[in-house]
Amino acid sequence: MTRTNKRYHSILRTGVFYVLLLGLWSCSANKLLKEGQYYYNGADIVYSTDSLSKSQKKQLKEVLEPLIRPIPNKKLLGNRLKVWFYKKAGDPTNEKSLRYWMKNKLGEPPVYMTDVNAERSAKFLKNALENNGFFQAAVEGDTILKRNEGKAQYKIDVGPRYFIRNVVLLPDSSELSEYVKQAKESSLIKTGDAYNFETIKAERERIDGILKEKGYYLFNSDYLLMKVDSTVGDQKVDIATVLKRETPSSALKPWFIDSIFIYADYDPSQDSIKVDSSQWNKSYYVIDPENKYKPKVFDRTIFLSSGERYNRTDHNKTLNRLVNVGTFRFVRNRFEELSSYNDSGHLNSYYYLVNAKRRSARFEGTGKTTSANFGGIEFNLNWRNRNTFRSAEQLFINLFGGLDVQFGGQNKGYNIYRVGMD
Repeated sequence: MTRTNKRYHSILRTGVFYVLLLGLWSCSANKLLKEGQYYYNGADIVYSTDSLSKSQKKQLKEVLEPLIRPIPNKKLLGNRLKVWFYKKAGDPTNEKSLRYWMKNKLGEPPVYMTDVNAERSAKFLKNALENNGFFQAAVEGDTILKRNEGKAQYKIDVGPRYFIRNVVLLPDSSELSEYVKQAKESSLIKTGDAYNFETIKAERERIDGILKEKGYYLFNSDYLLMKVDSTVGDQKVDIATVLKRETPSSALKPWFIDSIFIYADYDPSQDSIKVDSSQWNKSYYVIDPENKYKPKVFDRTIFLSSGERYNRTDHNKTLNRLVNVGTFRFVRNRFEELSSYNDSGHLNSYYYLVNAKRRSARFEGTGKTTSANFGGIEFNLNWRNRNTFRSAEQLFINLFGGLDVQFGGQNKGYNIYRVGMD
């Protein structure tokens, strides 16, 4: 490329850039503002101390920024183009009109400074700081207006951060407490860590999971109360895990599986379920009047056993296996609490299995041409039979074939056939 051509293309690119810039300026949403209106242009967080390191400020930014509302309109080259589309479209009622499409697809509602509630956002930020161990934090919200837009500003005095000194897990000597204490080494709340509310919530869920594995079917993480004592001094806290007073006695005892009932061909439209045709197999009853399934199907899918403690892992594994067998369209499970006659509870477990359509077929056909003067057709016939030999097997048969015919060229009339089966 010659020097003259390079110069020409440079002038052309510059001209196009300024034309686009002029077009964007002519579509400025600022021109559509009414008197006294200001667009919201985001928020700034200002710390009143330099005691925080860059990494600490970055961590707090990730926590605090998502809490600030509202979210300002995005800009393109300094212009709120989506707001311009939204306002220029007016108030169309016809969903098929161009103006309706422009307003709802290209545009977005404007966000004004009147939508900003700095005081409310300041409370959210203060609460988030307290949840991260800054118990003495103070947040002050304000707004700043300039020309056609404004910003919110939040001045934050984080204060000292509190760290964990001692952790006590369920001080009583019950069996439930012993299970929790045995798993103390894997506790998420550790001495020396900074206080964090989300960690405390996760610890409650962890303890709940441990107890669910030990048979405490009716226990709930909401029954745990984490008492935080921040008065021990030296920016330290002690955390004690206790049970709430309103915790029901049924949640404090282990539950055992009494009987397991499997409805192998459940019909949701039935008003009542008969168990007269049930058959006992090892540790469960199978209700299968038409004998569609062999018992071994459930030997490899049911992990709960009669007489054993409830276990959430086995519970979930059973449901996953039944869903993945491939012959059931719908799987539902429920537990029935039996009248307690000792210090442990007993559950009946019910599995309702809705069968998928046993046989299905699908046909696919395509036509094609190629640059080598070939034209042809292809077909696929897929046939599936679920529960072929009553053990939840799935038989797939795929018949395929094709014909290619050459209409021109030196191999005219030379045809290619294909046929096969999987």
